[in-house]
Amino acid sequence: MLMPAAQAAGMLARYKDYRERVFDSQGQLQYQLITREYLQRMPSGRPSLSSLFALREMQRESLQLKQGTLMVDAAIVHFQHGYYQDGQLMMGGTEVTLPEGRLHAAFLRFDPVHQVLDAPRAMLLSFSGDVLGQYRNYHRPLR
Repeated sequence: MLMPAAQAAGMLARYKDYRERVFDSQGQLQYQLITREYLQRMPSGRPSLSSLFALREMQRESLQLKQGTLMVDAAIVHFQHGYYQDGQLMMGGTEVTLPEGRLHAAFLRFDPVHQVLDAPRAMLLSFSGDVLGQYRNYHRPLR
């Protein structure tokens, strides 16, 4: 069986899908989130679990970020605050570094967010903030 060129080149491979259901104290369903997980394979073919963790954290429903860095293709985005809302990733106080230079934006919106996360080279490099009510400080190790 032949693998697509993107997988053969060591880009992202589908890992697993799972359904997450969150209930309130009364037992009523608050929301249901279906997560499609990908992981990045290194040139040796071994999976990079740090990329899987980053993508999983990005897809949480109640995401409040204080600051972080996101790389999508050749663009690197530094942001001062961000949140996930209605399928969109909203980021404020951003500085975008492109091959041709830098630009600043008061706000940046990725809509819909899954198109960013499913891009072959989308990586969350770092973030700090609340994920599902817990504070996280995450830095993706550069290998």
